[in-house]
Amino acid sequence: MNLSLNSDVKFESFKKGDLLFKEGKKIEDCFIISKGKVGLVKVFDKREQLFYVAKEKELFGEDCVVSEQKAYYYSAIALTDCELIRLSASEMNAVIDAHSDWIGNILNNISGKINNSIEMISEHRISDNELYAGLSISDDDLIMIKKSLQTG
Repeated sequence: MNLSLNSDVKFESFKKGDLLFKEGKKIEDCFIISKGKVGLVKVFDKREQLFYVAKEKELFGEDCVVSEQKAYYYSAIALTDCELIRLSASEMNAVIDAHSDWIGNILNNISGKINNSIEMISEHRISDNELYAGLSISDDDLIMIKKSLQTG
């Protein structure tokens, strides 16, 4: 599928620790990473659970945009200085709508499964060692995530 973006696409810079969107807030955008890393975090029982680290060329937040949810079901925090492309929810949905109804239905279904998986990871408190294996997350990064969520 060709994601033909309009000419208004601009790269936005974010600093390490910047909160890109917060769980529970209205869904407005998703992002493509040009440079850097972004942590996706779910809060469960007042405990921050990092469940994914998005890297260069990855899209994140799109699962929230294509879902039937009205609010983000996780937070996104810059783990490094980042350069991102912001895609509005309306722009993302226009691309999906242009490629038939069944694609939107498939994406909504996948989004629901992802949300359920995130809930299970958080609820069952999968061991941090198992979850973070290979993610290169330091204790300082986890402290920074907690602070970003508290100030955002």
